[in-house]
Amino acid sequence: GRILAKLDDANWDVRRAAVAALGSLVASDEGVRLKIAARLADESWFVRFAAAQTLYPHIYIQDGLFEQLFYWIILDVDHRYTPSNEMEDCQLFQAQLIADYAPKVQHSAHYLTQLQHMLSVRNSPTRIAAAKMLMALPQSIPPHLRPTVIDLIDVQRGDESWPERLQVAEFFINHRDQSLSQHAIRVALEALDYATEPWVYQPGAGPQVRSQSAQILGKLEPLYRDEAIFVRLRRLMIEDQAPNVRDAAYGALLQLAVAPDQAAVL
Repeated sequence: GRILAKLDDANWDVRRAAVAALGSLVASDEGVRLKIAARLADESWFVRFAAAQTLYPHIYIQDGLFEQLFYWIILDVDHRYTPSNEMEDCQLFQAQLIADYAPKVQHSAHYLTQLQHMLSVRNSPTRIAAAKMLMALPQSIPPHLRPTVIDLIDVQRGDESWPERLQVAEFFINHRDQSLSQHAIRVALEALDYATEPWVYQPGAGPQVRSQSAQILGKLEPLYRDEAIFVRLRRLMIEDQAPNVRDAAYGALLQLAVAPDQAAVL
């Protein structure tokens, strides 16, 4: 009873500790499950994350938990709010949930409709999370949603849209559908020239986008490689004005050189 009461404590770290302490009771005590499920809406990200991790093994015990965790996957991994020192663990947990949820979402009109709506919201991390879920579906993206997902690569919402476009391109870069992979590769190659014109001044965003695109191209599997990609990355390594971009190009070339087969089919 005392620990349960701590779930409503004024201090977030006390609430998080209470969630952890009650974890062993979640499977057997409905009241505890409901109280911890309520913490998925806690004002503190740390408490919400702890609640999601605690509830995840028990999503089929309690009605509604599956849906609550579904929304947590899509809505709560947001770089604007997730503390940087917790982001990697949170993203790994999200990836695990997406892999587990995707087969169950595949044939659900309800969840596919929700994902379709989330692809069009203003919040970039939500759009990307929805795209991740759709790309993890065992039978690939439903045909009626495919154009919307591809639009995340193509639709330019100003210069600030490049990081999002490249994140989505990264998901497609080695896609089993070669037309999607080719599309993603073209976008990544295009990004290598971002803000290199003398009349464009983007001292922060420019190198960041070019570095990000080089890193993505470095992840290409042998089937998708092409000599033109090696040539472009070598030129970037030599000619780019930003040291971090040259380093990213060098790192990408090293990654691509690891596999013996550099002949690719685009």
